Amino acid sequence: MNPNNKRFSEFYIGETGSFTVTVTPEDIATFCDLTGDHNPLHLDPDFAAQTRFKKCLIPGWYLGSLVGAAAAPLCGMYAVNLSVTYRVPAPAFAGDTLAVSATVTELMEEKHDVMLSLCIKREDGTVVMQGENKVRIMDKKL
Repeated sequence: MNPNNKRFSEFYIGETGSFTVTVTPEDIATFCDLTGDHNPLHLDPDFAAQTRFKKCLIPGWYLGSLVGAAAAPLCGMYAVNLSVTYRVPAPAFAGDTLAVSATVTELMEEKHDVMLSLCIKREDGTVVMQGENKVRIMDKKL
């Protein structure tokens, strides 16, 4: 079955979309250019070295976009994002390899809404982002 044409009735609790990615300084620079976020903590290794983090941080919004990339193939092309909440309990740094996942935790039949648990972990297992995403599954073209 092509997941891009997925119907609400085909979702199940525990279903997961996931991938790993290594975030490079160039990835961060591109993201910062696109968003206008030119905080030196993300872009300037010399500046970052003077902070408690010691290295350039991956922007929190960048982390949020990664979980969207895990949720998109899981939910298919007829999904509409309704809400996202997340927190960043630990830093993620340029050069980190991250495990990104979105897992179905609730199915709401009335409106065909799906609740996803979102998580990003560093290679050492540290959670750097966690949250929830509510999407509506349209069983027909939008």
